[in-house]
Amino acid sequence: MLSDPSRADLLIEKLHCLNEQRLERARHVLSAIGLEVFELIPALLHFNHPELPGYISSQCPSGIYNYQPEQAACNRLKGWPDLKAKTTTAPTILGVYCMGSTASLGQCASSDLDIWVIYDSSLDLAQRTLLEQKCDQISRWAHQQGVEANFFLVDPEQFVHSRQQGMSKENCGSSQNWLLLDEFYRSCTRLAGCQLMWFLVPVESEEHYCEYVADLLEQGAIKSTEWIDLGGIARVPAEEYFGAALWQLYKGIDSPFKAVLKTLLLECYSQEYPHTRLLCHDYKERWMQGVSEPLALDSYALVLDRVTRYLNRSGDGGRLDLARRCFYLKTCIRLSKKATSRANWQRMLLKPMVAD
Repeated sequence: MLSDPSRADLLIEKLHCLNEQRLERARHVLSAIGLEVFELIPALLHFNHPELPGYISSQCPSGIYNYQPEQAACNRLKGWPDLKAKTTTAPTILGVYCMGSTASLGQCASSDLDIWVIYDSSLDLAQRTLLEQKCDQISRWAHQQGVEANFFLVDPEQFVHSRQQGMSKENCGSSQNWLLLDEFYRSCTRLAGCQLMWFLVPVESEEHYCEYVADLLEQGAIKSTEWIDLGGIARVPAEEYFGAALWQLYKGIDSPFKAVLKTLLLECYSQEYPHTRLLCHDYKERWMQGVSEPLALDSYALVLDRVTRYLNRSGDGGRLDLARRCFYLKTCIRLSKKATSRANWQRMLLKPMVAD
């Protein structure tokens, strides 16, 4: 037996606590209107009602597995009394996740919301098109509120088998699907729906990921209907590094500080190839071991920590100074200014970093 069912129970509880912590941190950084959009997105995807933002047609897929809308958020929706009485009998969305800077030191009140909508692979082309149109409409609604929300539709079966899932207008083709998954796993916050299977598989077992998951299911430790499986990520193909580096050069036009950090991380990854240690594995291993130090589990601090160690080994103090400055500027926190109560947790983490 590869897996340990008793360990799975413990990890499930830890995963719930981790996600609650991330949600709380994200809420403290968002602006008032940003918080409203953030909390309404799952409900807008769950319900399909003509009076709600994002409505396309009565045939549009809707409903999120294992999701019960929060009363406080849904009270803001027009027509909520009618929706409350309506039950979705056949949900078609497996899970809704926010990734990237959300809930990290890299999140600002004005940060984009990058939302992954992972849907049931049984949806046909027409249904997927309607769901994509609905997400576009919700994105336009969010923009009208002053919030940029980007939606990425993911077919889990196709993602696992090909790693070439088309991912909306922000997609860079197939040039960095493994690296994108690396970032997703280490930064995702679940807004609604199923949990991610990847968090139950120890890092040392990712070479045998499929067998480990199959063993968990066979032992009855988990139910397949409650989990999303996007697959393991034991290693990244060499060809992805070049395409991803070019993509970061392009993204650097609008986000130079973030692009510098990510480009340096790619350089570090490529130098370690073929024995690259991915950041998502550092993250998962620390989390599984019960590391409680907040910086050790911050998705943006993880990037700076890896880049720092790489540049120190290279004796490249000039670029290390550049990386640190880019990190500080990306946080949008000005330690010389008086603290605001909504962002205190970020200042508490950043202050000792700057002092060091």
